[in-house]
Amino acid sequence: MDMDSLFRLEEGGVALNILVYFDKEDETWIAHCLELDLVEDGDDKLDATLHLLEMMAAQVQECKKDHINFIHPAPAEYWYKLHQAKPFSLIKELEKKLRRPLERNVVIKELSDVAA
Repeated sequence: MDMDSLFRLEEGGVALNILVYFDKEDETWIAHCLELDLVEDGDDKLDATLHLLEMMAAQVQECKKDHINFIHPAPAEYWYKLHQAKPFSLIKELEKKLRRPLERNVVIKELSDVAA
């Protein structure tokens, strides 16, 4: 997975917040990038987050290539949930799968399945 275009965003000062939570209605894990308003799901929170990071990298790369603004914030209710969330519990596992540490501009938080 080529994440370089996503990770290089740090140079421009763009922060990317990811909210991970369990959707009880659909019985799946959701990962939501709030700056890009992109959403992916998965069988577990690690899977959902990996899918989202791949989608984010592709989106940012396409927008940069076409000189299009890629920032489209999510609705306010998700930003409120982000402030209730805790740091992502599987960050080490995620970095192992990515084969690199996350850059400082990518912040991942999760809600317990009770709060989602």
